[in-house]
This record gives sequence, structure tokens and C-alpha cells, in this order.
Amino acid sequence: HYLVKLVTDDEDSNGPTFYTLVVSQYEKNIDIYYSLRVYATCQFSLTPVPEYYNPRYQQEITGEWKGKTAGGCQNNTATYKNNPVYQLVLNNREGNNHIKIELRAPKQFQVGFEVTCTETNVSNAAGEFQKTESGSYRSGFCVLTLDNIPGGTYTIRPATFDPNRESPFFLNVASSHQCALTKLQ
Repeated sequence: HYLVKLVTDDEDSNGPTFYTLVVSQYEKNIDIYYSLRVYATCQFSLTPVPEYYNPRYQQEITGEWKGKTAGGCQNNTATYKNNPVYQLVLNNREGNNHIKIELRAPKQFQVGFEVTCTETNVSNAAGEFQKTESGSYRSGFCVLTLDNIPGGTYTIRPATFDPNRESPFFLNVASSHQCALTKLQ
């Protein structure tokens, strides 16, 4: 049994406050089954996180960092550009595309990726951006969700934190709309 207590100061809030509860294992060895009970001193609702992604529009590519393409993170300015690069095309004029990008590698590698918008089909979309990253490099897995982004062309550059770390990896993209994922370099 695990008991979690969350204390909040609701007086600082102008409207509802949202929290995400994640049930997880440190290292998955077996499937787990669980029950969840929530008690509160105020009114609340507990609902699943919406799943925006259509299983028909999910793609996975197996890649690898090998030799020259094991360039490491942006700290390695001379070699970072040699990491593999993938192109993601959202061939629509919608501004409400939802994308989830996952990078998986052996857990002894700290991994991350960068996403760059190279062309948009919609101007001034709520989620429009030039460049973003998956965050801190993590052991074996990282994920990034992009919400309400415009249709267009994006590049994804997966990397290990340290250069010269050779390994296969899996790049998975799930989308709310039709997309195409291809290797550029």
C-alpha cells in the first residue's frame, strides 16, 4: 500500500486547479494491478487524461547511433549535427494537431531529442514554435507531447548525452492527424 497526501493552497487559485496522477514502476519487471482511492475535503473530479492520438497515425522507426552519427548532445557543438535526423510531415492546414514523440534506448544511455519546425501550413496557431526539446536527458526513455501545433514540416534529432555512445534506438510518433515520418540523415 502507498499513501500519498497532497496539500494545496486553494486561496491562490482563480478557478480549478489540475493535477496529473501517474501510477508507475521504477523498473518494470512484471505487470501490476492496482486500485486507486481518492479522498478530499473539497469537491473534485478524477478522470482519465484525454488520449488525442489516433492509433492509425502511429509510426515507429528503428534507428541507431553508430560511428560518426553518435554525436552526443548540444554541448558537443562539433559533433551534435551528425546525429540522425528524421522528418515529420503533418500534411494538413489544421492548427489543432496533437503529437506524442517517444525515444527508447537501452537504459544505460541518457537520451533526449530536439524538434525544430521547418515550415508551417497555418500561421499564428496556438502551439506554434521554432524549436523545442524533450527536456533533461533521461536513462533509456524520454517523451514529449506537442499540443495544438500547426500542420507543417518538423525535424526530430535524437541524441545521447555523451558522444561516441553507439546504440540502437526506437523513435515512435503518435498523432491526432495523418503524418509521415522519414529519415533525412
